[in-house]
Amino acid sequence: MKRKKIIIGFTILGFIILQFVFYRLIGIWEEGAKHGFSQVTFILGVVLGVAYAYLAYIVDTRLPDDP
Repeated sequence: MKRKKIIIGFTILGFIILQFVFYRLIGIWEEGAKHGFSQVTFILGVVLGVAYAYLAYIVDTRLPDDP
């Protein structure tokens, strides 16, 4: 496989794992919280999604193209 695709694949996998960890931690935290705190999951997902899109763009542009 090409090096660039492998690195982007690991970046995507790392993001998915990180998103799952945050989802579980927020779920545990919200068990005793008041109603309305579920928006934290949505907002965190949006922020992480934007950060991931920027990270993927930076990684994609800095890696050289394979011949």
